[in-house]
Amino acid sequence: FIFNHSPIITLFPITSNIYLMILIILSSGCLPVESTSEYMAPVSMVSRSVVSVNLSLHEKWRISNLFIPHRDTSTIYSNGDFLFYVAHDNNGRTSWLSVIDTTSGSMLWKSDSLPFSENSLAVDERRLFLALSAKILAYDLFTGDVLWETQERLPDRTQYKMYAKDDHLIVYSAEDSAPENTMQIVRVYDSRSGILESIKSETISQDASYLLKTNTNDYWTDRTAIWSIDNQTKQQKWSMLIDGPVQYQPLLIGNKLVFASGIFSDVTAIDNDTGNQVWKYSERIISNLTMESGIIYAIREDAAVVAINLFTGEELGYITVTPGFTEESGSRVKSYLVAAANGMVFAYYGDSQELIAFSK
Repeated sequence: FIFNHSPIITLFPITSNIYLMILIILSSGCLPVESTSEYMAPVSMVSRSVVSVNLSLHEKWRISNLFIPHRDTSTIYSNGDFLFYVAHDNNGRTSWLSVIDTTSGSMLWKSDSLPFSENSLAVDERRLFLALSAKILAYDLFTGDVLWETQERLPDRTQYKMYAKDDHLIVYSAEDSAPENTMQIVRVYDSRSGILESIKSETISQDASYLLKTNTNDYWTDRTAIWSIDNQTKQQKWSMLIDGPVQYQPLLIGNKLVFASGIFSDVTAIDNDTGNQVWKYSERIISNLTMESGIIYAIREDAAVVAINLFTGEELGYITVTPGFTEESGSRVKSYLVAAANGMVFAYYGDSQELIAFSK
């Protein structure tokens, strides 16, 4: 299987060989909430203003009073027609999925409260798949109707990464099986019925976290390095030291693996075949990475939305906003998130609790 592929919300429809792992998080069931979050909404600061734009983009709409807490799994994602995110109330106890029309910014549908903490999301052409901490649910993408849910209770001390391919839902998780050992587990479901078709597990002898999987390679990190394993021979192809833990999901685009490392991150592109650095963008970013039409977008530490050339790492332009700051170095308690599709870029600022849509 190619785990990162088209359309998952993966959340996604993505172009072939673009691996944007998405992991947003939603639900549209009617179950009572069984767990609470420790996240509290920060005091919202003054609304941000767009000061200057040297990209072919302009503000189209924005949503205010939107709280998305800072988590490894927090994300917003667009498949072009829709924008997806999971919002929380101000005390962090209740969360729900929202599906937004990208043209107008209007709400298409909103789920009931999620019964467990959100974990990961994937999408195909008609279905939206949600991994909560203990189960997976499938929804009608256009109406939010629940189509099926897994009958078995899944382990809740791990993170799930899901990919929709053809009529399959491929679910990856990693669990500590022993000190310094990690068990990687792949479950394959029929995406139409939710029937579990297969489950495979394999132990790797190191304390590592899975990043990506393709037909040929597995990608891992242990907070100090990132490496590629040939998934046929199980031999390491290359390894590269990194400045800090990999943040959010890397992008695998053609022969380039692009990732941000460290809490206030540099962005690095490496050759997927050799592990050699291709370029490095040294301005600090504070968000995830997203890509559209060969351009990588992120939010810088100074709150600007920046556009980076995929092939050279050159800064192509930016959108400056005020106030021109995010968080002080060493502190990460707020979410800053980006998504892009079909000529639109979406930026979420956790401090002002605003989602701003920019359009060509």
